[in-house]
Amino acid sequence: MKAFLKKVFGKLRWFLLLFGVTIVFEFISFLILPYSLDDDDILPKIYVEPDEIMDVSVDSDGNMAVYNVTDANYMLTYLNLNTGEQFLFKTEYDIVGEHDYSNELRDVIAGDDGRIYAVISSYGSRDEFIQKETVISFLPDDPQSHDVIFTISYDNEFVRARRLTDLSFSDGILRFSYVDYEKTVLYQYDPASHDLDTSHDYLPDENGNFIFQAAAAGDKYVLVRSDGYTFVTGFDEPLGESVMKIHESLDDFDRERLIRGNTAIGDDIYTYNAGSSVYRLEDGQLTEIVNMNDYIDEDLSQIVSLVSDGEDLIIGVTGGVFRYSNGNVEPIEIRQKTEIGYILGNIADTIGTLALILAVIGVIMHLIVRPKTILYKQLVSVIPTIAVLVIVIAYNLYGITIDQQNLMNESKLKAVCTLCMKELEGNDFSGLTSMDANTGKTCTELREKLVDLEMDEEYDVGFGYSLTLFSQEKGGKYVPLVSSRIFTVPLTTHYTEYYFDDSVEMPADGEVTITLKSASILSRERLSELYAVGKLKDTGDSDIYLIAVPQNYNITYSRLDMWFQTALSVIAIFAVVTLILTVNAIYVTRGITKASKAIKKIASGDLSARADYKAKDELGEICGQVNNMASSLQDMFDEKDKTEKFYYKFVPEKFRVFLGKENFTDLKLGDAKSRELTILFCDIRSFSINSEIMTAKENFEFINGVYGKAGPIVRENNGFIDKYIGDAIMALFDNADDAVRCGIELYKRVVLAEDSNIKIGVGIHSGMAMVGIVGESERLSGTVIADAVNLSSRLESLTKQYKTAMLVSKDTIDRLSDADIYNLRYLGIMQVAGVNEVKSVYEVLDCLPDDVREERQSHSMELREAIKNFHMGNRKEAVEILTRIEENCDDEKDTVIKMYLDYIRNMSDEDKGNVFRFTRK
Repeated sequence: MKAFLKKVFGKLRWFLLLFGVTIVFEFISFLILPYSLDDDDILPKIYVEPDEIMDVSVDSDGNMAVYNVTDANYMLTYLNLNTGEQFLFKTEYDIVGEHDYSNELRDVIAGDDGRIYAVISSYGSRDEFIQKETVISFLPDDPQSHDVIFTISYDNEFVRARRLTDLSFSDGILRFSYVDYEKTVLYQYDPASHDLDTSHDYLPDENGNFIFQAAAAGDKYVLVRSDGYTFVTGFDEPLGESVMKIHESLDDFDRERLIRGNTAIGDDIYTYNAGSSVYRLEDGQLTEIVNMNDYIDEDLSQIVSLVSDGEDLIIGVTGGVFRYSNGNVEPIEIRQKTEIGYILGNIADTIGTLALILAVIGVIMHLIVRPKTILYKQLVSVIPTIAVLVIVIAYNLYGITIDQQNLMNESKLKAVCTLCMKELEGNDFSGLTSMDANTGKTCTELREKLVDLEMDEEYDVGFGYSLTLFSQEKGGKYVPLVSSRIFTVPLTTHYTEYYFDDSVEMPADGEVTITLKSASILSRERLSELYAVGKLKDTGDSDIYLIAVPQNYNITYSRLDMWFQTALSVIAIFAVVTLILTVNAIYVTRGITKASKAIKKIASGDLSARADYKAKDELGEICGQVNNMASSLQDMFDEKDKTEKFYYKFVPEKFRVFLGKENFTDLKLGDAKSRELTILFCDIRSFSINSEIMTAKENFEFINGVYGKAGPIVRENNGFIDKYIGDAIMALFDNADDAVRCGIELYKRVVLAEDSNIKIGVGIHSGMAMVGIVGESERLSGTVIADAVNLSSRLESLTKQYKTAMLVSKDTIDRLSDADIYNLRYLGIMQVAGVNEVKSVYEVLDCLPDDVREERQSHSMELREAIKNFHMGNRKEAVEILTRIEENCDDEKDTVIKMYLDYIRNMSDEDKGNVFRFTRK
């Protein structure tokens, strides 16, 4: 069994690989596969039921768009009511941008033009405030390529409640509204002409009463004013006479009469309330025609949308979609057919989770069965005890810190609520508890008062907060009246939109109660929710309460920050204590570790490695022997390196590189490779004559002095000397530019140097050459064999006859990166002794003294013309040009003119080869 466990769990890398698999499959699950494929042939059709319906709409062709929540994802299902065929299944991210949590999609409706319309609310860095709202349209099969119909930005405003509301589509027109305290605006958009019509501003009346709800019903609009009056009007038409009035006061508050949305069939207007009832608006009354509690569980029966397909009502509730026709209610099947990507995404997520579980189990088992080192044994015996101790201490410390923070936050918020209550004393609140002519003005004034209190720096207590006034309806439920941040109208909003519930104990007059709800740090709920409730004095017949709600994200982040700080402290304490307790084990093992590391480095070739252990114990003795071994090996290999470097002085290292050998000792007789090279020959003039008058020692000193200058110049220009041939040098280059620059430098630094009486000639040619090792088993030599070698040598010899410094073949000129940067003089096509090919030859003037270079440059073009005529057989014209040059030429500075004249004049008429031939080397 033990052997089996070691075999299975002995390799940690397999479990690290599982961690990698987890990351990959989670990435696939969230970013690649979900909702991206659509192939019914791969997997069978799988249907899922929506968890919660958000919006329902129907176009004139019977296509129904259902915006819903499924598996914690906002999704859009598009299907045909007549055929039941589902042909679209998309997520919110497919429309607003993948995983863009700053954009919220809402009011998703189907239009008669085959497009879908929606509103996108865009949030900023503080995700409770809306920065802008945008009305968009898109085709079902291409949701991200949406068109923007209308957009409005809320710069420097604290906007929480949406202002663009109630999208509807009928008779080929898209309708929506902008609703705020200051004005209401109606909009109509014609998709055919792309015209957007804007109504006049529906401003508050003379008493300050404003429109707080505007929803289209067919081609009409139902507008509800803050004084409770409801109006039915056409686009851009005045309000006219009220068709009905909702409740008069808090005493007859009836949330069943609060209109939430409308639709129309012909001239009939239908509406629904904040609960489960659908009404027909007729004769100034709301007549209930259906209550959805009779057809679906009460928890799922809240109506979210009411639309018409032209004949029947389509009722969307949180738990499904229903058709109402002639008093009958029937459910509509809206199961969502999943796409292959959705299925594969869930599979990938499952695989990733399983891989993570296996990896964790594997790592734990690996720690149990792995070989036990001295350090490991020490840590295993110490770490669990330390961990438990530190966690217990940290838990208690964290609890104490949170309690202190809660007390501080409660004290701050209670002070804020108390001060704000004093500021509100003496105000008239009657307009908030009865829907009459004073409601709008009272609401606006108190809202502005609450906003001023919220923004007053005197009440800045370290976290933002919002203020809301509320009261109680006749049934005992709490009704928000006016708020500093939320668009709230008196007697129109139910208490469940706020933080407190029926269990909260209401304070007495002038008193403040604090409520704090805390959740576990590991829960998905808010870490904490805090609010203060105070009862205002002298508010008349109705009890008015003030609730001060801090921005709980500040408290949440504060707790998170403390949690992280505590966690960091735990980690720090744990690390320090563990370090102290394991120092002894580390001290015992460090000598072995150092010796082991040194041996590994020595084995890998690092002979400078040493085991730095100074103690005079057994481990110190072992480390000392390891160091002695390393020193001996280093001495031996240093001697080997010196020998190899000495060999390279006889056979250049570049030969090893050219032949692709790893080490010098890998070279062997017969190794050869063909490659293109540029070959430079350099010869010392009149050395044979001068050597006769010098002793042997002087000869060697002289020749080595020249070579001592030439060698560095060749290396500086990326070449290497292949061999020394008496008084000549043969150098090889990969690059023609390097060779030409080297030749110029050689001449300048050897011949033109101060007090120099040395003369040299340089010849350069490029071509293919065979590089290899020649000789016999006891004597090897690197060499280059090629016609290019002979030709470069002949070019060097020609410098004597031409009395030039440096000659270069056209093959080399063609390989220069930019020949124009050099001063080149064309000397014609010639055939040198011992070579059958004819070659064009150029003289490099850059290395010459200034006066000689200028003399030769002055007539280089005329010389080129003369040579051209000569090669074309026009000898007479060539002689005329050359003669003209000679008359104005200094023969001491340029002998080429006279050479060409003599050569052409001495040619017989039978000699048809118009090439300059050299018969001697």
